[in-house]
Amino acid sequence: MTGELLPTPFHARTAMRNLVNAWMIRGSFTVPAHYGDPRQEALAARLTAAMGDVSATEDLVIDGQGSVAFLATACGTPFAGMDIGASRSARWCAEGDGLRGYGSVSRLGEDKFLLRSADIDLAWFESAAPRFDVSLRDATRERGLLFFTGPLALPVLIAAGLEISDLKENHHSDYDWRGLTVTIFRRTRISGYELSCSAEDAIAVFDRLVRHGPLLALRLLGEEALQLLQLEAGLPLPHADFAPARIALTREPSPASLGFGVRFSSAEEGEQRVLAGIEWDGDPAPFAPVFAGGKEIGRTLRSLYSPALKCAIALAQLDPDCAAAGTAVTMMRLESAGWRQNTGRVVELPFL
Repeated sequence: MTGELLPTPFHARTAMRNLVNAWMIRGSFTVPAHYGDPRQEALAARLTAAMGDVSATEDLVIDGQGSVAFLATACGTPFAGMDIGASRSARWCAEGDGLRGYGSVSRLGEDKFLLRSADIDLAWFESAAPRFDVSLRDATRERGLLFFTGPLALPVLIAAGLEISDLKENHHSDYDWRGLTVTIFRRTRISGYELSCSAEDAIAVFDRLVRHGPLLALRLLGEEALQLLQLEAGLPLPHADFAPARIALTREPSPASLGFGVRFSSAEEGEQRVLAGIEWDGDPAPFAPVFAGGKEIGRTLRSLYSPALKCAIALAQLDPDCAAAGTAVTMMRLESAGWRQNTGRVVELPFL
């Protein structure tokens, strides 16, 4: 992606509904921060149905006879036995094992795959592509991408004429939707559906969906609510929760400290920290030191108030022997009047 700032293919419609004119920058795109009340938007994802413009999520198409070997080498995961139409999670690391990024890989054909991620790390993949005789294409700007979640998300799509009841988890399929071609991916984390369409069809797709949405209390999701849902799902965000390992031989951040891979005991893996969740009554405490038993055991990452849980939550990187669910912890937060203490407990991820 270049440094140029762009509207998403759905911008003409989201702008009409963004009456508070609240916007955020995500990657190369401007997206709605919220449509008036991000907490109510996040609650709709738990109670009814919600739809968000996630076109800023990046897509990399990998094509060629060496694509299976290319992805297996880059991600350390075998893809040879993966069915066409299936998806699986993937992560890739620097030579020193620091986490560069993570996302999902979908098999589009025998030798064709789609990598979808918040940051596809294009330059790194391009540096390895010639050795495997594969072609890479950044397809992000070619399509619009909507995300549907909530207990009524499937009924909303069916009411709009998309018969996707048989779509299995972690699979995708193409649909001829009354003259428009759309691809729907069923995701498990966060649970919901991604609908991809050509950029040229984005406005027509949006209009069809919102036409049926009010019957099932469909609500639009802004970026703030989407990021809260990701936090509740226990997903760390690159460039927010962690700086990707973009320097050769770097060891940090370790995958385990961000919830990827095996959680080792401190005796097995030194003092490498692991990812956990913390809940407490009080204000959010992002990037704050965490204490237990009178010693510092880690720090929080992003922290937000969860209206569904009715408490503040945070991802936290903790010492393994203090990361068990139920462990009492204290966070120290610096305010204008001085340091403030919040007492909470460690919980398993995901929060919801």
